[in-house]
Amino acid sequence: MRESEAASAADGERAFCTFATLWSVAILLDQAQVLSPASSLGFLLLVLLGRVAAVSVLTRPSGTWAFLVLNAALVATIFTRLPKAPNHGVLALLVAATILVCALRIGVTRCSGSELYRSFAPLLRWQLVALYFWAVVQKLNGDFFDAELSCGPAQVWNLRRMIPILPVLSWLQPFSIYGTLLVEASIPCLLLARRTRILGIALGAGFHLVIGAGYVGFSAMLFALLALFAPPEFHTALWKLGAASSARLRSLRAAPSPALRSFLDRSLRVAAIALAAGAALAFLAFSDNRAGFWGPALLGADRLLTLWFVFGGLMIGVFAVVAWRARSWIGERGVLRLRYRALAVMPLLVFGLGLSPHLGLKNTQSFAMFSNLETGGGTSNHLFIPSSWQIFDHLSDLVTIRDSNDRVLQKLVGPSWKWFNYFSTYTVDRGALQRSQPEPTWRLPYIALRRRVSELAKAGRRDVRLVYERGGVTHRLETAETDPELSSLSTLANKLLLMRAVPDADRGYCLW
Repeated sequence: MRESEAASAADGERAFCTFATLWSVAILLDQAQVLSPASSLGFLLLVLLGRVAAVSVLTRPSGTWAFLVLNAALVATIFTRLPKAPNHGVLALLVAATILVCALRIGVTRCSGSELYRSFAPLLRWQLVALYFWAVVQKLNGDFFDAELSCGPAQVWNLRRMIPILPVLSWLQPFSIYGTLLVEASIPCLLLARRTRILGIALGAGFHLVIGAGYVGFSAMLFALLALFAPPEFHTALWKLGAASSARLRSLRAAPSPALRSFLDRSLRVAAIALAAGAALAFLAFSDNRAGFWGPALLGADRLLTLWFVFGGLMIGVFAVVAWRARSWIGERGVLRLRYRALAVMPLLVFGLGLSPHLGLKNTQSFAMFSNLETGGGTSNHLFIPSSWQIFDHLSDLVTIRDSNDRVLQKLVGPSWKWFNYFSTYTVDRGALQRSQPEPTWRLPYIALRRRVSELAKAGRRDVRLVYERGGVTHRLETAETDPELSSLSTLANKLLLMRAVPDADRGYCLW
């Protein structure tokens, strides 16, 4: 019995090391360009703490303390960025929070890597399944199947923008719609079945390697989460492959020739110094600092893309070799069985986020990215989920901005195809859309207007002029920052209820 427990602990420790390594790389890639000249000192310190912890995990993957510090810094970093964080940023926040909650449940001072992994892995697997579930369900709307409006062909354009060598083929248009749905639906189905789990990992890795051309951080995180479904034999084979590689390096270092040993010693010292210097520079230079905050950017978008394909291709190659060596194509039982049932609330949060646009709560950060889903104005274009599910009025209480001296709100005045970063309303292949569709008028959820005015009031802005129409009534304010309702949105609501503007048009558009 003790031998069985020891073997189980060893399997858990190896699986923990695999996930910790992939998760650390994913965080470094995702936050490679998160800093900017406008970053505060506190935010800078949080990002640097996360990077130091990530490098520490990469040098010693079995260390739980560095892993927990990494996830704590990640939670703080993403929460600081809210409400303007991407979909995968919210997913990363929940993943990191789940890991920390499991550590607290076990006891931070006494949890081993194996113990921690067996606690959080089933929860994270359910979160990944929930993500894929909503990625498919949100696309089941009429506009996604309309080739002129669908985000499927638009995403092909987006990938071609990043990878110009991709061909322009007419048959890619329907494939980008129906093929995307088929692949995204197949991945979780294959992962949940024991006999096809390895195929699910392979399909997911290949799909996200390509998608990663536009979304490096998101795909790198998916690589880590997909590894959670690998059987124990996979991690054992990976461990043996690493041990064999280390043994070969040691045998080279123990070469009989003194000159060769001296050369290798010097080379290793130089490599260690270069690695340390590179890591130190990375702490400061992993940022999109084109304005010169830290000097010239060392990792621009093109280099990040190159790094992603090198890393992703290497991981898929390693996966193929290890899967062949493991010779185990059948996953273990009970991978979704929760160790602590009370913590089921964590994957339920992911499921709830996907449900939020259908409940009328919010229309962003709900894993409906590029799905053509539209639930604004008390209506819904979904094929199966009716608008009657919208028990909240956040998306039906819309206002039209008529005039404002605030540059952000002014962009919403009149018909336009302007790029509304603040309200997360942008389109893919906007040029083609502009040529084929008339400029729409944009309406804004009232709670989003409150968020903007509350931020202006908190920042000390004065004499904010605002003219808006709500429910057929026009409101004129010369000092909107003093309005007791507009300027009083709570901090928590400001953080969690990001809204995008809604186009006032009969047809939907490919929006984020």
